[in-house]
Amino acid sequence: MQKLEEILHAEDSARRVVIEAREEAARIVREADADAELTLASAKHSATEKARKHRDKVLAAAQEDARSITATARSERDAMFARAQDNMTRATQALLKELVG
Repeated sequence: MQKLEEILHAEDSARRVVIEAREEAARIVREADADAELTLASAKHSATEKARKHRDKVLAAAQEDARSITATARSERDAMFARAQDNMTRATQALLKELVG
């Protein structure tokens, strides 16, 4: 009888160990899931921040390029108008000379 009680007690202890192991495994899985979510959120935030910084740099460079191109275009336009005005002045003077002279 005592052997039977020892076997039953050992079986009961084994059940408790298995139950505790399952609970521990479930806790570890929950913690791992929570850690994975935090890691994913952190990685998303980091990637978003890097993308924002890259976008800002590209946008700033594009705006600077646009300012430079606009300034060059204005300068070339002003030079072209100055040449056209000079050509008109010379043509007018030549015509007046021919008419007067």
